[in-house]
Amino acid sequence: MLLKLRPSLKCNWTNYVYFVVFLFCSNAAFSQSTIAAYSTEIPKFSFSLGAQPGIILPTSAFVRGRNANREPMWFYEGVYARMSFGTSGKKAWQQIYNNPGFGFGAYAANLHNKTELGYPYAAFGFIDIPVVLFKKQAAVFEFGVGLAYNWKYYSPVNPWNMSFGMPASVFLDFSLSTEYKLNANTRLQAGISSTHYSNGGLKQPNHGITTFTPKLSIFFDSKQKLKQATAIELEEFKPDYEFEISVLSGIKNVLINLPDAGFNDKYNGRYFSLFGATAAVYKNFSRKGKFGIGLNATFNSASNLSFYWLNEHIITHSPGFSYQFHASIFPSYEISMHRAAAFIQPAIYIFKRNLTDKSGWLYGRTGIRYYVFKNMYVGVNLKMVEGFFPDYLEWNIGVGRIKFKK
Repeated sequence: MLLKLRPSLKCNWTNYVYFVVFLFCSNAAFSQSTIAAYSTEIPKFSFSLGAQPGIILPTSAFVRGRNANREPMWFYEGVYARMSFGTSGKKAWQQIYNNPGFGFGAYAANLHNKTELGYPYAAFGFIDIPVVLFKKQAAVFEFGVGLAYNWKYYSPVNPWNMSFGMPASVFLDFSLSTEYKLNANTRLQAGISSTHYSNGGLKQPNHGITTFTPKLSIFFDSKQKLKQATAIELEEFKPDYEFEISVLSGIKNVLINLPDAGFNDKYNGRYFSLFGATAAVYKNFSRKGKFGIGLNATFNSASNLSFYWLNEHIITHSPGFSYQFHASIFPSYEISMHRAAAFIQPAIYIFKRNLTDKSGWLYGRTGIRYYVFKNMYVGVNLKMVEGFFPDYLEWNIGVGRIKFKK
């Protein structure tokens, strides 16, 4: 007798709203092209302290109340310390981004659920990008990425926790702040922030946690300053078209919920391979960003699987290629900074056959890539289903930034 995998939760359309809002916020933050002088002297390094009191977004049933306490989880606090280093604008990309800062930090959070989530802490790297500059004020976009540890996770003693399947997760933080210079060596920042925790689907369950908070920071700048470089004259920007193509591979974790399944199958699951290819065409609208449209084709050996007992062994039943091959179309928005780039892609399937797969026809993909050569990059993507739930990671290699005339 075949037993189908437990159906996924219904698609949470609220998550798609968050996804689209982030897309437009990113566009607003990075569409600026001003190269202005917030200060002719830039701190060589800075130390900052900050706090983020706010709420947990209701992006999963576990957060909304399907937990041991039978109550929604709302309140969240985070505190952090950071060390940042300035850039002087010696390179064109630094001036284009108004001399961004970068550095590392430590973070601690309280989600008010000690029993099921614990008290996580994180180590992260970040980049601060001034968006709009004035004499004593600035609007600053910050992106941080790192690793969070010390989570309580899904186990026989923690069976309601659908947010984390392992004690570690990725830490992602996005914020937009207004900065005010108090004096030559002290600054205040106040703004809004969103922090996301998940393991990228490396271990299920993995619905993750997403927060939305106000943010307050104080910066103590070094007395040592970097002299801002002379403005670099850039050629007139002319929008053009680019083509890219890539191949990808990855693995997907599946938990087996059969009666009498052993601990390893039920709580650690099994891993299945996937591979695919993507092609896209983009149009640059500034030196920083571009919009495009693309196609993806993926074979996922974890799709539409069933499991059953036979002679005291759990057997995997695969329905065949046509049920495990998917094709989709997507718009794409990409932000570029020198050799690095990040993108976001809401997508819709144009070919998908469903048996046990109940994830729907919409999904999202976001990722980062680094150009090791002029037109060749390596990167990692996160595929998200049901709005914002991480499904699996895709490791990819491709060629891009290949310009052509319309």
